Amino acid sequence: RALRHYLKFVGNGIDRIIFAENSNSDVTLLKAIVEASPHVEAVEFCLFNGMDHPPIYGRCYSESKLLDHAMRTSAFARAASDGDFFFKVTGRYLLVNIKSMIRSRPNGCNFYCDLRNVRSPWADMRFMGWTKSGYAQVFAGIGDQIREDQNHSRPGEESLHRVLSKSPPRPGTVHDREHGRGRGA
Repeated sequence: RALRHYLKFVGNGIDRIIFAENSNSDVTLLKAIVEASPHVEAVEFCLFNGMDHPPIYGRCYSESKLLDHAMRTSAFARAASDGDFFFKVTGRYLLVNIKSMIRSRPNGCNFYCDLRNVRSPWADMRFMGWTKSGYAQVFAGIGDQIREDQNHSRPGEESLHRVLSKSPPRPGTVHDREHGRGRGA
């Protein structure tokens, strides 16, 4: 359902889709959905068996490994210029307002993530964005810093918030200090 949803935006706000998957699942049905669409050339499947670590490391650690793998091995990612912007959406979610989410990215931002301090410090990983250099500066290789077993079993999103908040501001950083949340880094 989600893949069909995002395929509707190819050529209308989204240039290409990198479908990254790390659980070694069978994606035959998903590939058939893409092959039946007019956007076959705009979708790349980036698959690997990345769940080769103890579950105690947490979901965010797994996701960071998946994103590192995709940014390192995807043909689309390797061919992108640093002016190209990547958006990551957790696969099972349907962002019905994805076009407005994309448009809300501040100009010049090279890493985009919702940082908030409502119930606890939280870096929301469901929807994020970056340029290649933004990813390299902010997120690449971050997995060991957000492992739940290394952070008193706290959710990886709390650890990610801590890591992103303590890093020195970089060009492209946008913080909403009045509300205590960052919108980009």
